[in-house]
Amino acid sequence: MSRKNVFGWPLYSIPEILGCAELNSLVVEACRRMLNAVGVSGCSDREVIRALAGPAAERSEAELERGLKESFQDWITESAVKSALEVRAKRIAVQVRPWLSGASMLDIGCGDGVVASLLAGAGRAITLLDIQSYLDPRVTLPFIQYQEGAELPVHGTFDISLLLTVLHHSADPLLLLREARRVTSGRCIIIESVFGVEEPVGRKEVELAALPISQQVMYATFVDWFYNRVIHTDVAVPYNFTRPSDWRSILHQVGFSIEHEVDLGMDQEVVPEHHVLMVVI
Repeated sequence: MSRKNVFGWPLYSIPEILGCAELNSLVVEACRRMLNAVGVSGCSDREVIRALAGPAAERSEAELERGLKESFQDWITESAVKSALEVRAKRIAVQVRPWLSGASMLDIGCGDGVVASLLAGAGRAITLLDIQSYLDPRVTLPFIQYQEGAELPVHGTFDISLLLTVLHHSADPLLLLREARRVTSGRCIIIESVFGVEEPVGRKEVELAALPISQQVMYATFVDWFYNRVIHTDVAVPYNFTRPSDWRSILHQVGFSIEHEVDLGMDQEVVPEHHVLMVVI
C-alpha cells in the first residue's frame, strides 16, 4: 500500500475494500442503512449484495462508481435525499446548540447551510463559507466562497466557528484548523469522522472498534465514498481521517485547548461513520 492520507494512514481503493471478506457484513449493512435513509425503504441485504457484486468486477473505481449509480438511480429520489439531509441537519443542530455563545458565527464548509439556518436566532450574525455553493434554496444567510488551501477570505474574528465533518474532506486539514483558530475569538466546534475510538459505546461501534485499524480505515473510506460519490455526485473525498487521540494532539499543536469532547457514535443513518464532537478554545 503506497498511497497515504495526510496523517500517514493508508488509502485503500474501493475494489480493495469490497474484496475484504472480514468487512463484508459491515459494508452491506452500511449500504442498506444509507439507502434506507434516502428513501429506498425495505432494501434488503440480498439486493445490496447483488448491486455491489455486479460492478465490483469493473477495472477502475470510476467505473465502479458509475455502475453503482446506475444500480441505484431508480431507487433514490431527490426529495428523499433532501428529507434525509434535513434529518441529519436537525440532529447536528441539536448536538451543537448547547455550546453556542456570542453574537457572531462562521460556518466553515457549510454544505447546504441548513445547520446554520437552524442555529440562527438570538440576534446572532452568521456567515457561511465553503469552496463552492451547495446552498439549499431556502438558505438566505450571507455566503462567501473560499479556495482550497488558501487563507479564509474573512475580516475580523467570530465568537464561534463551526467545522462540521469538514476536516477529512480538506486537502490540508491542518491549514484549515490554523485558519479557523486565526478567525475565531471564542469557541470552535468540530465534528469529525474518526476510527480507532478507545472506548466505544453501542453494539455497532464496539463491533467496528474490534476490527484491526486497517479494516476500520477501510470501513470509514467506503462509507465516505458511497455517501459522497454514489448518493451524491463528485464531492471531494481525500479520506483524511485519523483517530481521536491524534486530533487531540493536533488541536494542541495548533494552539487550541479542548474544552469538551463528546463521543457521538454512529449517530447518522444517512452516513453511518463514527463521529466525535470536540469543543475547543
